[in-house]
Amino acid sequence: MARPDGRAGVWDGGAEGRLVGPGAVASAEEREVMQWVTAQRDLYRKGALRPDRRERLDRAGFVWSVHDKHWTDTLRRFAEIPGERRGDALARDPSLCSWVGQQCRLWRSNRLRADRILQLEVGPAAPLTPHRRFRPC
Repeated sequence: MARPDGRAGVWDGGAEGRLVGPGAVASAEEREVMQWVTAQRDLYRKGALRPDRRERLDRAGFVWSVHDKHWTDTLRRFAEIPGERRGDALARDPSLCSWVGQQCRLWRSNRLRADRILQLEVGPAAPLTPHRRFRPC
């Protein structure tokens, strides 16, 4: 979505609350929205967000963690690749190949979060490793 003031940079319009593009400078209104988003995320992390507000924000598709959303979106892309075509697809997609490599490094060093290991074992990527626990590397 184009910025309302017509300046360089683009407001992504989503609950992530990001400005993207060259020279992305937030207007006063955009800064207010970004501060509000940050405040909601802080309340959520502290366990201080009212349950009814959380439910409303969840229904609206609010993104509680941009990093978790990115990880889940990338996992979905990875899981959509049929097992027999995975090598070719990773060769054509450097960002996805890098992500898979990062998961391997985290897994080998015991730093991959337990919930993410579970998603890789029983989530959408599970058909890609049907006979063993997640061991991509």
